[in-house]
Amino acid sequence: MPISVRCDGCGKSLKVKDEWAGKKGKCPQCGATFLIPAAGAASAPAARGGGKAAPAGKPGAQKKGGGGISISWGPVIGIAALLLVLGAIIAFYVGPRAVKGEWEKIGDDASNAVQSIVDLGLQAYMSENGGYDPSKAHQAPHASDDITFIFNPFVMSMPEYIPFKGSTTEGPFEGKYHPKTGEMEADVDIGGTSIAGLGAVRKGTSKIKVTGRMVSGHAVAEVDGKKAEIHWPAKSDDDK
Repeated sequence: MPISVRCDGCGKSLKVKDEWAGKKGKCPQCGATFLIPAAGAASAPAARGGGKAAPAGKPGAQKKGGGGISISWGPVIGIAALLLVLGAIIAFYVGPRAVKGEWEKIGDDASNAVQSIVDLGLQAYMSENGGYDPSKAHQAPHASDDITFIFNPFVMSMPEYIPFKGSTTEGPFEGKYHPKTGEMEADVDIGGTSIAGLGAVRKGTSKIKVTGRMVSGHAVAEVDGKKAEIHWPAKSDDDK
């Protein structure tokens, strides 16, 4: 009866004559030598290169795999948090802090521009509508120097416009200043009341839209879309 054996070199199943029992055989596929068991013995993988059968492992025993890499997450999280803090500090210096410094360089010029443009618009409107006689220099309607810009300290770049508010002898006003172009627009109250040191204490009964810019150091303005010009009273025959 043929004897069944399996080569442990390549795993090939072989059958040999029972007369070879107890002798060494050679695998025709891989060339490994093995001991042929006696007829009727349990077939087991032959020992590669020798005649001893491979020892059977313990039932249920499993071969341990290679050791894995252990990572300590505490230091990793700490380093990540530190990098976030450093990134925030750098972003603040190159963003909001830099923008605030840029605004501080032009803030006074912006305030003077708003005051001059509002003055011109207010005087042009009131001289045209009988509320101001430019030939009488005293008590000319004008903007106060209490202009306040509402600047966001957390912007990463100079905004398109910066809101502002203030007061004139006719009441409050508010608007927007555009840093890149130097242009401004404001809604100016007419018919209100302001007190020096307190600002506007009563809103006006109407509003005008004043827009403008500074050109060669002089204010150029429009009132409700119309060029702002001071209207002087017509001279009488006695004044000629």
